[in-house]
Amino acid sequence: MWLIGIDSVGLADVKTVQQLQDETQLLLCKYERYVRPDDPSRFGKLLLTVPCLRAVSSTAVSDLFFTDTIGAVSVERLVVDIYRQMLPANDN
Repeated sequence: MWLIGIDSVGLADVKTVQQLQDETQLLLCKYERYVRPDDPSRFGKLLLTVPCLRAVSSTAVSDLFFTDTIGAVSVERLVVDIYRQMLPANDN
């Protein structure tokens, strides 16, 4: 979720994206504290990598992580599908 900038063209629900980004950040922080209690600076280091990750094209991410598993589907489509699954049944 951090890879989607809230200033992205065509983003319709900025508030929801911001909330998901905040929740993701909190979960990652908790996870890192649990998994790496001996490295308290790791979470900060991970946050510093986000700008570099944004420079990677969505096509490269799709090819690298998803093509072998689910086929040729865009990252944008995956995010939309995940978001829709999180909505209550009557909002889809």
